[in-house]
Amino acid sequence: MDTYLTRKLSHAHKWQKSPICKKICPQCGKGFVVKSYTKQQICCERACSDKYRIRKKQHTCPGCGKDFFTRPGSDQKFCSIPCSAKNARKHRAPLSEEVKDRISRKLCRLYEKGLFNPFWNYKTGRMLLKRHGVVVHYRSSYEKKALSMLDKCEEVTSIQVEPIRIPYTNPEGRIRRYIPDIVVQLQRRKKYVIEVKSNCFAFKSSNVCKYRAAWKYCKDRGMLFLMMTEDVLFPSDNGSTTTSLQEIVRATAAIPVRRLCYLGR
Repeated sequence: MDTYLTRKLSHAHKWQKSPICKKICPQCGKGFVVKSYTKQQICCERACSDKYRIRKKQHTCPGCGKDFFTRPGSDQKFCSIPCSAKNARKHRAPLSEEVKDRISRKLCRLYEKGLFNPFWNYKTGRMLLKRHGVVVHYRSSYEKKALSMLDKCEEVTSIQVEPIRIPYTNPEGRIRRYIPDIVVQLQRRKKYVIEVKSNCFAFKSSNVCKYRAAWKYCKDRGMLFLMMTEDVLFPSDNGSTTTSLQEIVRATAAIPVRRLCYLGR
């Protein structure tokens, strides 16, 4: 009990001897006095403090130029999260090729474990290529059909899914990486780089840059770039499918990939 009273008396003694600070209330404008241990006090009383805390300040968003309000003490600079993210992307330093490759490999490992799938709206999964004895993954029903067709071709010795990455420049001037769907190798050591795409997406302007880069990449390395659409995967003549790679190449030759790759030159 004596210790408690001693502590209380010493505290009161320090309060009496503590220096005094003079402040002006930002809400009502009156002056008030506080002790040094309560120098963080902003307003003169609780009512002014509640009003000051509720009051909002007007700012201008540096991203879109709109006016927005914040509470006192807030360090918010942009009007919304999307506006802040868009501005951060503009000033963000470009990632190096090593970092991009590390991110891509990590996403591939997560995709194989079933923890990440950027194509939730597509039919994805794994399938066994019976003739080659290899399990591969597909990202759409079109890719599954193309893999089954190529597995039946006797000229094909190996099938790889997304093994190469081709750098290209998009219409906005940024450097991106294009990953073709399938790469097959023949008995005579010739390789085909195949892109599986629907007709509604095949000839979009955003894909032309990819096809140009892929055509040049294959031409420099002695490979051939092909595109397989539903016209090749699901022919209308009696529902029959092609079983020879030469028939597939002959069918894909009707698709104007070469003319499309040389547009704008």
